[in-house]
Amino acid sequence: MQTQYRKVKQYLKLIDQAAHCNRRPVENITMVDCGYKTDNSFPALDTMKPFKSGDTWGTGLDSHAWFHFHLDIPEDMRDKPVQLVIRSEHERWVSSTPQFLLFVDGVMRQGMDTQHWYFNLETSEKTDFDIFVYAYNSEYFAQSKFNAEIRNVNVETEALWYDIDIAFDALGFLKPD
Repeated sequence: MQTQYRKVKQYLKLIDQAAHCNRRPVENITMVDCGYKTDNSFPALDTMKPFKSGDTWGTGLDSHAWFHFHLDIPEDMRDKPVQLVIRSEHERWVSSTPQFLLFVDGVMRQGMDTQHWYFNLETSEKTDFDIFVYAYNSEYFAQSKFNAEIRNVNVETEALWYDIDIAFDALGFLKPD
């Protein structure tokens, strides 16, 4: 059974790569440490420091920060749906993993965490976006990584991935024969 399990996991990985292609790290990110967010104002851009996707952030337990970047979707990515992906290195969801609030063009659009880590960018009428991300590190991690990328999505292949992955996960709850 372990051989079949590994094969299905490998197929899921290949399908995921086909569904989410043309991945590119977000560049020119800036960040500033801050306290609790108390209103809907953004930090002044001149207070923010350069930050590279994949670097760590956090000034200790229960820390907060703002991230900022501008996205200009490359010409070769505009023919398919585009997602903005924001992740930390903490992949399993627990109530103490980093949390994010995503602001697109000044409007709060989505909360993000290990279960909600991508946002569909509407690129049919617009291809440039001003992004702010408010981040909370949690009371259990002194530092976390901030990874940001854009990627194209093949919607049909992504749907196939979900169909197989959900059924495969459900098999884990069945009693062995």
